[in-house]
Amino acid sequence: MFEKSTNHLEETLTSGKVSLDEYWKENASDMLPAGDAFSSYFRETLKRHGKAQNDTFVCADIPERYGYKLVSGEKKTRKRDLILRLCLAGGFSLEETNRALKMYGFSPLYARDRRDAVIITCINTNHCAPDYVDELLQHYRQLPLASCGTLEDE
Repeated sequence: MFEKSTNHLEETLTSGKVSLDEYWKENASDMLPAGDAFSSYFRETLKRHGKAQNDTFVCADIPERYGYKLVSGEKKTRKRDLILRLCLAGGFSLEETNRALKMYGFSPLYARDRRDAVIITCINTNHCAPDYVDELLQHYRQLPLASCGTLEDE
């Protein structure tokens, strides 16, 4: 997707050797689109994985209409688990999932958290079906992934 690593870009910025105008010009192809970073990233990652959005919503057990609104930014959720469900259903890697979570405004998965450790393990072993993840979470006495249920708090 990008030619330069995030670490390289951060080093360039912290060096203080280039102005922001120069930085943006020199790294235009490595910058996220303005405004809809999560939406663009999510769609591009799904495309790389050869997955369709509507199939991802079905697998994530998220109503299609609501899923499109979440991804487009028309609706916002306070449920980190909904974004996790989308990433799991989309077959995202751990790095891709953490990036999507951060772009949406949530904390990335944290290996010291027991519940997150189960989810990380599922991602790393390609057992990403949200139903399977829920079963494993319950097996280890952790809360299952939140579902859409009632969307009143969205």
